[in-house]
Formats: sequence, structure tokens, C-alpha cells
Amino acid sequence: METKSIGRKIAEARKNSQLSQAKLSEELFISPQAVGKWERGGSMPDIISLNKLAKILKVDLNYFSEDFDSTPQNNTKPTAEEKAINNTFDFSGGIWEDADFSGLKNLHQQFREGNLKNCQFIGATLSPLHLKDNQIIQCDFTKSDWQQSKVERSSLTKNTFEQTNFSKASFLKSYIKNGSMVGANFSEATFDHCHLQQLKCKHALWQKTKFTQTSFEQMTFVGQFEDCAFDGCGFKKVTFENATLVNTFFKNNRKLKDIRFVNCKADALTCAFLKNEGVKLDGIEVVEE
Repeated sequence: METKSIGRKIAEARKNSQLSQAKLSEELFISPQAVGKWERGGSMPDIISLNKLAKILKVDLNYFSEDFDSTPQNNTKPTAEEKAINNTFDFSGGIWEDADFSGLKNLHQQFREGNLKNCQFIGATLSPLHLKDNQIIQCDFTKSDWQQSKVERSSLTKNTFEQTNFSKASFLKSYIKNGSMVGANFSEATFDHCHLQQLKCKHALWQKTKFTQTSFEQMTFVGQFEDCAFDGCGFKKVTFENATLVNTFFKNNRKLKDIRFVNCKADALTCAFLKNEGVKLDGIEVVEE
């Protein structure tokens, strides 16, 4: 396929659909400059982008072939729902800033080796998302769905994860700092060789959550821990306040003397684990299961 021929066809279909370069770029989540470069023949979209263009512009994918000479079949602009359904991008390797993905229901493609800054994913369905080697800064994931997602070797800084569903999600060798996880669901989630620092975790749900070789720094936990495990973890300036711990396992942890318990409740088994680790039980009320 010839680059300039494809560019001409993109421009023709865009104009027939009464879309500006800026509007088309918004629907593709790319810059208007990138669309302009395609239309001038300076570069060519990859097959994933061509597929998306075909759906947005209401043309057959073969329309972009040199041997296909036709006009768009339908000039009707896609609805927001259609755009969400048709969103089949692989976002890997991209740099996304100030983009709004809020409400989209099938953002389950990979974002591997990409950077996100000031983006919004409010109420979006990302499950099962795969992040690897990512930098994610100041994004809003409020009420989004991360079930069964994987986060590997990534840095997440100053993000909002309030009421986010992380059920059965896994975090590996990742750094999560200065964010809010108020009301988030971490049921059956796993954290392995991670670093969590200065996170707001009030009323988060920790049920069957496992932490392995994970460090916590300058954090306050307010909520319920049930059937959780802390194995080989490190604690620095960590407080459990108005928290309830039931059948929660502590083993081979470091710097447990830096943990403070304020108005907490725990069952006898949890207290036994803590006592065996050398933790003073001041601030903990022993309750029956």
C-alpha cells in the first residue's frame, strides 16, 4: 500500500464524514499532527489504527487499498457507545497525556511500556489490564475495574484509585506512591516485591490479600483485614488505626517495631502472629472470631 494514496483516502473519508483532523484525532486518542502527517503521506497508520479508522469513518478496511476506489458507505458519525465497543487498540509503547478514557467498557488491551499522565479512566473497565514497565502519573481511576489485571515493574505516582476494584489483581516489583485508594477492593489481590508509600487507604477492603517481600512506608490503614498474609515485608512509620484484623498472617517481617496500632481489634490467632514477631499489642483489643 502506497503511503500517499492511503493519506489521500483518509482525508477524503474524513471530509465525507464531516470530521476535522482535531476531532478524528480525539476519537483515535492521538495528536492532530499525527493525523495530518498521515494525510500528507509523511507516515502510515499501522494495521490496528487502520482498522480503527475504518470503523470510525464507516468504510470497509479494503477502502485503503490502492485497488479499491470507493467512497464511504455511511457518513453517520459513530455514537459514544459504538466508539467504546469498537475500541480495540493495543496502547503499548504510547505516551498518553490529558486523555479522557472515562466510561469506556472494553479498555482491556495492553498498555505495556507506555506512559500515562493526567489521564482520566473514571468508571472505565480495564479488566484484565496488563501493565509492564509503565510510568503512570496523576491519573484518575475512580470506580474503574482492574479485576485480574497485572502490574509489573511499573511506577504509579499521585494517582486516584478511589473505589477501584482490584479483585484478584497482581502487582509485581512495582512502586506505588502518593495516591488515594480510599474504598478500593483488594480481595484476593497479590503484592510481590512492591513498595507502597504515602497511600491513603481508608476503608479499603483487604480480604485474602497477600503481601510478599513488600515494603510499606508512611501509611495508615483504616479498614478490615481478613485472611490476609504479610510475609517477609518491611514497615516504616506504618499505623493501623480503627482497623480490624481477622486470621491475618505475619511472618519473617522486618521493622515491625515501626508499626503502631490505634483503637484496633484482632482475633487471638492474629495477635499470636504479631506477638511472635515481637510486636507490642498496645492499641489492640483481642476479640473472639
